[in-house]
Amino acid sequence: MRHHSKASIAVGLVLLLASAGCGPGSGDEALPPFPVIILGLDTVRGDYLGCAGNDSVLTPNLDALATDAVYFSDCQTTAPWTAPAFASLMTGLLPYRHGLLGGGFGRLADEHLTLAEIFAADGRPTSAEVSVQWLSADFGMDQGWDQLRVLHESGRGGTGRRVTRAGLAFAGINSDRPFLLFLHYFEAHAPYTPPAPFDRMYYHGDPRAPGEDVTVLLNSDRARKLAPKVNKHMYDWLEGITDLDFPRRQYAAGVSHVDDYVGQVVAGLRAQGLYDRAMIIVVADHGEHLGEHDFWFTHALPYVETMHVPLLIKFPAARYAGRVVAATVSLVDVMPTVLKAAGLPVPAGLDGVDLAPLITGEAAAAHPAVLAEQGNRPGEYWKALVAGRWKLMRCVKGDAVAYELYDRLDDPGETRNLAADLPDTVAALAARLDGFLEPGHPFTVAEPLPSRKLSRDSRRRLRSLGYIR
Repeated sequence: MRHHSKASIAVGLVLLLASAGCGPGSGDEALPPFPVIILGLDTVRGDYLGCAGNDSVLTPNLDALATDAVYFSDCQTTAPWTAPAFASLMTGLLPYRHGLLGGGFGRLADEHLTLAEIFAADGRPTSAEVSVQWLSADFGMDQGWDQLRVLHESGRGGTGRRVTRAGLAFAGINSDRPFLLFLHYFEAHAPYTPPAPFDRMYYHGDPRAPGEDVTVLLNSDRARKLAPKVNKHMYDWLEGITDLDFPRRQYAAGVSHVDDYVGQVVAGLRAQGLYDRAMIIVVADHGEHLGEHDFWFTHALPYVETMHVPLLIKFPAARYAGRVVAATVSLVDVMPTVLKAAGLPVPAGLDGVDLAPLITGEAAAAHPAVLAEQGNRPGEYWKALVAGRWKLMRCVKGDAVAYELYDRLDDPGETRNLAADLPDTVAALAARLDGFLEPGHPFTVAEPLPSRKLSRDSRRRLRSLGYIR
């Protein structure tokens, strides 16, 4: 896989170590070097876990892991798309800064240090087993990985079995060394086609009973106008289905399917003697619209159902086990938190922060506000700011600018837009948004990828998922 030059990385690390120091901080005794395993759960909503209070979706393995981990109940993604969100996770930067926007726009530039590059520069083995092309070398996501493999779907049930097997094999080979392992699970992503026994876990009716085909609604002019990513083949997998409850429940089944893989990883790490001494991070890139805000079975705009994601961090030696952090945090915080705990340098200028002071109670909040962005078309983009009880969304379409304002305490589902009722609050939050981001800075500053840079196979796979036309 592609790395920065070892010489330049080594020089940079010496400078970073001199300026930033290393170790877990917060007064805790330093831990011996440990492995780090990141489980990236694509498209898993933050409210679809038992530990989040959802008793209608079975996630026993994630719930068990939460008892050994720190559970962040209000983690926000940086974008409702896989590419920019996971790039934020790996760089600690917001999308407008790292430039990987998805949909044929941008790639992660070599100038950005990734979590994997810092591990690799310290001589720690790195491996990524991923399930979608967005996380491939086509988009610059191979930086720092000794090996990065895109394990494409092999039959009904997705890629999770191959991802799990490959990840545990890498862990076993490197069990006596600190390493970085990223396992990416795609089973909750549309099309929702979980295998047995998950396929009938939550739905017991006849999804093809007499009635109107759901694709009539999903492909209507209104739905296409609302959902910026819908293409004509996006809902082919639902042709003949007449019950909208069926795909909703199959999504839940996909989450339970992913949970099963989490259990397999934990069991495998226990068998290898790695579980207790490993740092394990469970995080999603974004959630999913399941009819909220008139969006169906996609992740289009930064409303709560796509922005709120799970985040569990299990520290080695049961440190902080069972703690719950209610303060708002962001995907960009994962990289500095991992680096600080692992005794590795944290690059200057990140948008994320180390969450250890929040975990220990030394800090009441990680950020005054967290940000998210959406949009990969010139002149059309959204920005969202979460600050305490308030959520402000700015929509730009050409010369038109519109705002949506939500009270997260009184209206957690973001169903009542208060922008017209509270103009002073909108103005104050808009000023704060401009204080974080260059005013009017478009999400689509990057140029579209030249067609020769994106392989035919990549285009075919991304088109089949509704990401590009």
